[in-house]
Amino acid sequence: TYLMEVEENYFEPEEIPISVVYENEDLVLINKQPFVVVHPTKSYPSGTIGNGLAMRFKQMGINTKIRFINRLDRDTSGLLLIAKNPYAQHVVTEQMKRDEVEKRYLALVHGNVAEDEGTIDAPIGRPDEDRVDRSVMDAGQPSTTHYWVRERFGNATLVEIRLETGRTHQIRVHFRHLGHPLVGDTLYHEASEGIGRQALHAFKLCFRLPRTKEYQCFEASLPEDFERLLSGLRSENSIKI
Repeated sequence: TYLMEVEENYFEPEEIPISVVYENEDLVLINKQPFVVVHPTKSYPSGTIGNGLAMRFKQMGINTKIRFINRLDRDTSGLLLIAKNPYAQHVVTEQMKRDEVEKRYLALVHGNVAEDEGTIDAPIGRPDEDRVDRSVMDAGQPSTTHYWVRERFGNATLVEIRLETGRTHQIRVHFRHLGHPLVGDTLYHEASEGIGRQALHAFKLCFRLPRTKEYQCFEASLPEDFERLLSGLRSENSIKI
């Protein structure tokens, strides 16, 4: 006999702000705020998006496991997709494997990116298992990033990015490799006076809804810290980043 998987949620419910972009019986898509970890870990046992979703589900009378379909780093803001059942998780994850899900980001990078658009095709690996940082290396996994320049500020460039592969820290590693590290990225470059984190936001996600198979695109507005940084650059190009 097989035991059915216990579907109960295992995160402690906590009052964490959850900004919902879209929700139906299968999925909830949120605009994750910066500085919040996605799910509990040893270093961050509470105060995570997982805890906030557990509270939301509890208040809605939904007793189900929280299944993250994509992940974002603690300091990256933007679209985070969560399945409410195994079926929805499976269907969308399979779309991802077939490259049918479109993920787009906005990033502010150092320097003037000369080309209006381009593709970074460079394998990413982990040089040291004891460290979290990744780098471009021959033995790494194939990694492809497409980008388009949206705005130039002289000492910084706003780029739109489409990920073809989803390696850990892919955007941060690829743009450092290009000589244009992300503004505020302390792991791969240095801190910024203009923003207290890497200036990276997952702004667009397109996929087919699990039941209707309808292809939909969703967008998430920029958080206040990123918006403020861009406003400062637009008003006076001498702003310290």
